[in-house]
This record gives sequence, C-alpha cells and structure tokens, in this order.
Amino acid sequence: IALINVRKKLPDQAELFFTKAMRLAPRNYDVVSDYAVFLYAEQRHTEAKVEFKRIIDAPFYKKKWVAYSYLGLYDLQDKQKKQAEIKFYRALKINGKYPIALLEMAKIRYRKGNMMSARGFIERYFSAAGKTLEGLQLAIKIEKALQAHDMVDQYQLELKRAFPYSDAAEKLDSL
Repeated sequence: IALINVRKKLPDQAELFFTKAMRLAPRNYDVVSDYAVFLYAEQRHTEAKVEFKRIIDAPFYKKKWVAYSYLGLYDLQDKQKKQAEIKFYRALKINGKYPIALLEMAKIRYRKGNMMSARGFIERYFSAAGKTLEGLQLAIKIEKALQAHDMVDQYQLELKRAFPYSDAAEKLDSL
C-alpha cells in the first residue's frame, strides 16, 4: 500500500504504511529497500543513507544492487568518484541489468575518456531500460567522441522521434 501511495504522489500516506511495514517486518529488506528509495526521492538523505547501509550490512540479503547504486549516487554528490564507481560495479556484479548503475557507469566512463567502455554500458542500459532522453543524449556524446557519425545520426533521429518537444530535440533542430 505504501508503494501505491508513492505512485499516487501521496508521500504522507506512503510514510504511514512504510512505518507500519517496517514495524511489522524490520528484517524484510525488500521493504527496507523500497523505503530507502522513497526517502531518497523525498530528499531525506540522512535517513536514506542509514537504510541503504543497513541493507548492505544484511548478511543473507541478496538484492543489494539498489542500495549499492543509490550509495554510489551519494558518492557522486560528495565528489567521491572512485567510491561511486566501485559501488556501481558492485551493483552490476549482482544485477548486470540494473539501469541506474548502467547509466552511471556509462557517464563515468565517458568522463574518463574511455569511449568504448562507455558505449558498452550505454548499449546495455538501452537493453535494460529502453531509449530514454538522458540515455540518448549521452549516447550522442559518446558516438561523437568516437566519430561514429552514422550512430550519431541514428541516435539524433531516435531522440527527435521519441522526444520531439524536449529541449534536446529543439537544440538538435537548431544545429
């Protein structure tokens, strides 16, 4: 019920049901993970970090990729790039198709100038999440750096078709 309230954009109601669920099953780390993501979305970062770290420390919980990914996002905010990369790598080791970690690894590899690796991560991201606006924008940058003009044209066309009213599409039209 908490997740339904999150989707309905009723954070106060979601909080009530998360609190109940956490009280009834404090070691149900699927609930803890959903709650931590909720806290992250609500900008309650100190509380979210505590819950994500609790998930990482849970000895028998196998689905830690969400926690590693969000802790990696916190590391990026704190300018801890190497630590972030390690956390995204750990997330992908557990779940190689987790979109957040794939996109962030593509960004990291792009910033490092490792374009072939960045291309690999963005392609895996597209397989997992589909062609999102953010992903297409990054793919265009990667392919430009690789001087793969046919791929640049393809991604630009896909961006224009899928997101015709976006700022990114308008910028492409003005070129």
